[in-house]
Amino acid sequence: MARMLYIICAYIVENMPINSANKNANNGMNRMNAPAEEEPTMGGRRKTRSNKRKGGKSRKMGKGASSWNKKVMEIYRELKKKNPSVKLGAAMKEASKRKKAGKL
Repeated sequence: MARMLYIICAYIVENMPINSANKNANNGMNRMNAPAEEEPTMGGRRKTRSNKRKGGKSRKMGKGASSWNKKVMEIYRELKKKNPSVKLGAAMKEASKRKKAGKL
C-alpha cells in the first residue's frame, strides 16, 4: 500500500505543470530577456474543447409520476382550495390515512 502511494505521488510530482513565471525563474531568466511566449493558460496547460460528456453516461428519460404521486397531488389540490397555506406533507398524511381506511 505504501509503495503504491509512493508511485502515485511520484507520478503526480513528475507530471505537475509548471507555470511560466517559475520556468523563467528556474532557467535564470527574467521577464525582460525571456523569449516571447503564448498567452498563459490556467495551470500551464492548453485549453481544449470537447463535445463528449465527462461522465460517459447518457441521460435517462424520467418515468413520470406514479399512481401514488398522482393521488397525493389530487388530495393536495383539494386541501389547497380549502386552506392555501397547507403543505405537501399534510397531503401525504391525508393520503396515507385514506389508503389505510380503504377510501383511496
